[in-house]
Amino acid sequence: MTFADHMERGETCMEEGRYDDAALEFEAAVKLEPEDPLAYVRRGEARLWQGRHDEAIGDFDRAIELAPDDPLPYASRGETRLDQEEYEKAIGDFNEAIRLAPDVPLFYVSRGRAYRQAGRRMPAIADLEKALSLDPGLNWAEQELRELHGLREQIGFWGGFF
Repeated sequence: MTFADHMERGETCMEEGRYDDAALEFEAAVKLEPEDPLAYVRRGEARLWQGRHDEAIGDFDRAIELAPDDPLPYASRGETRLDQEEYEKAIGDFNEAIRLAPDVPLFYVSRGRAYRQAGRRMPAIADLEKALSLDPGLNWAEQELRELHGLREQIGFWGGFF
């Protein structure tokens, strides 16, 4: 099988929620094309879904080495760090993804989630508002924004400082 075959099969496995099989397909792709950053990103994402966080981080680190100007590995590493409750590191990764691709609304949503989890409501609100300005159709981001505004109203004036 070719690199493209393994990547396509891996994508199909991801769509079907078969993350163990996806990781194996992306592993085969990495072996065939060890300098392709997307293969590392996709294997890392499969590993994230498997709960293999450290290995996922390693894959994203390698993808960043291979393609330092690609925002995707930074965003994927940020998602992994968010899952590990390493909020400040996640925010740093999302900052880099946004620096590289400032018009991608999902990067703002992800950073907003990290800010929210870190207890930083005001920057979370700002990021969700930015994401919605870029894509008004992000209904789930709008819902999260409503929840954050509700929290801000519940805790009152002083909540804006945290």
